Amino acid sequence: MKMNEPIPHSAVVTGSEEQEAVSRVIASGRLAQGPEVDAFEAECASRLGRAHGVAVSSGTAGLHLALRALGARDVAYPAYACAALRTAADLAGAESLLCDVGDDFNAKDVPQASAAIIPHLFGARAHLPGDVPVIEDIAQSIGAD
Repeated sequence: MKMNEPIPHSAVVTGSEEQEAVSRVIASGRLAQGPEVDAFEAECASRLGRAHGVAVSSGTAGLHLALRALGARDVAYPAYACAALRTAADLAGAESLLCDVGDDFNAKDVPQASAAIIPHLFGARAHLPGDVPVIEDIAQSIGAD
C-alpha cells in the first residue's frame, strides 16, 4: 500500500443479476419508487414472516420512524453499534441509554426504557429482552438463523 492511498473497507461484488436489476430500474424511469421497490418490500416481508415491509431512504430513517411510531422517550441500545442508533434516538427526541455488550458484541443487560434498538451484529442473532418494546436492526444479519 502506498502513502495516502485509501484503506479499503470492503469490496463491492456485483454480477449479472445486479446489473440486470439496475437496468430494470433505469428502464422503468422510477429511481426512488416503482415496481422494483414494491417487489423488494414484498420479498423482505415474506422472508421475515411479516405481512408488510416498507423501504425507506436509510437504516437511520427506518429506526427514526420506528421510534416515532412507538413514542419512545428513552432508547436503550448497545454501546458497541453504529452511529445510526444514536442518530435515530436524537432525531426522535429520545434520551439514549447505553447497555453493555457480550462476547458476541450483542446487547446484554438492557435497561428499562420505552424502547430498545437491538442490532444483530456480524450475522449473529442477538438475545431480545422480553420486558421492553424492541426494534430489531437486522442490517448485518437478514436471513440469519
